[in-house]
Amino acid sequence: DLLATILVLIICFVAIDQPFQVSIVLEPHLTLMLRLVIRSEFAGQGSAEGGLAYLANGQTTDLGVNWFTGYETQDVATCSLTVASQATASVVIELAWAYNFRSSRFQTLGATVMTPFEQVNNYDMGAFVVPSSYFSEPEGEVSVRIYAVGLGFLGTSNYKTLYDEVSLNINDPNQPNDP
Repeated sequence: DLLATILVLIICFVAIDQPFQVSIVLEPHLTLMLRLVIRSEFAGQGSAEGGLAYLANGQTTDLGVNWFTGYETQDVATCSLTVASQATASVVIELAWAYNFRSSRFQTLGATVMTPFEQVNNYDMGAFVVPSSYFSEPEGEVSVRIYAVGLGFLGTSNYKTLYDEVSLNINDPNQPNDP
C-alpha cells in the first residue's frame, strides 16, 4: 500500500532525523494528499544543495518536489504551482523556486509571508519566462523547491512548516500566463 510505505518512510526519517528522499510516481491526473511537517534547522546565506541560493541566515526549511509529467515542451501553454502551507512561527518567508531547464538554474517564482494559519498560494510559472522552460525533454520533468526562512527573533529555537498541498496546474484554461 503506497500510503503505508510513505508513512513508514516518514516515521523512519523522524526516528533517525536525517535528510531523506522519497520518489513517488503518479499518473499526471492523480494527486497525493499528505500532510508534511518539516522542522527548521539553521542555514547560512549563500549556495545550497542542488544549485539553490539561500537569501538569508536563519532557521530554514527546504522542500524539493519533482514531477515527471510526460508533457513535451511544445504542449505546455500555461502552468502554475499551488502550495498550501503554514508555519508555527511568525515572520517566516516562503520562496518558491523552479528549475529552468533552458538556463540550467533555479529561478524564483515568488515569495509570501507564511502565517500560523493555512494559506493557499498560487505561483504563476509563466510570469517571467515561457512556462515550458521549466519542463525537461523528453519526460517533462518539473523540479521545484519551496524554501522558507525565519527572519529575526522567532521566540523559539526552531519552527515547523506544514504543507498540505504542493501541486502543478498545467494548461488550466483559467490560468492564462503566457509572457
